[in-house]
Amino acid sequence: RFLTPISGNHAVSLEEFRQCWKTMLSHGPGLEEMYAGKPVGVSVSGGPDSTALLLLMKRAFPDLSIKGYMVDHAMQSVGVTEETGKYANILRKDFEVDCRVLRLDWSDCPLDKLTVGKRMLKAREKRYQSLVDACTEDNVSLLLFGHNLDDDIVTMMYRMSKFSGIDGLSGMKPLASVPILHPNAANILIGRPLLNIEKERLLETCKSMRVPVNLDESNACTDYSRNKILDAMIKLQERDPEMFSTARF
Repeated sequence: RFLTPISGNHAVSLEEFRQCWKTMLSHGPGLEEMYAGKPVGVSVSGGPDSTALLLLMKRAFPDLSIKGYMVDHAMQSVGVTEETGKYANILRKDFEVDCRVLRLDWSDCPLDKLTVGKRMLKAREKRYQSLVDACTEDNVSLLLFGHNLDDDIVTMMYRMSKFSGIDGLSGMKPLASVPILHPNAANILIGRPLLNIEKERLLETCKSMRVPVNLDESNACTDYSRNKILDAMIKLQERDPEMFSTARF
């Protein structure tokens, strides 16, 4: 379940996406010229947001070199299964997308020794490390993520529940630095061109492109704080469909 789109449940057009791209770049003057001629990376989970982003980038900017990165978290030993390799092959074969699979290495940190919470934090750190390493190898300086309007609203509400300051309550940034310590982190910028697009519309975009997506079942588990907040917001929106109509950035 996602937040109901205020602007209507329809796929994102290429022209609309080009405007989203332009808006993101406007937050970094000179950014387009700085990265001209370089490949652009896209972090792909297989969900509708990142998959839509990858294919929109490829179709809206056919002259750009697009590098897709899928992370295999390698957590089968603790019951987490992924079909990363299979999905990456679909993107490569059926949609002609350059997509690499990055498998995490847990040899320095046995999974069964970590609590669920610490496991998630460590996986996030290793995921970013792996992405930075791959971007460095491929000469990628701009790495895109599929964070969308739903994510942005939930993030703000989550930070509000933690009594965040003004910076935290401002929501996700269209452009940001890599949030881990890494020798090459300063050479890579994170971009989020979809912050004004609802997740439901990104799912419709994938359907219109006839690309399969993986819907993460863990997102429905209310054991996690963010999911509890999203569930509460969906229930509130069912009472008042217009309540988030001004939540645009």
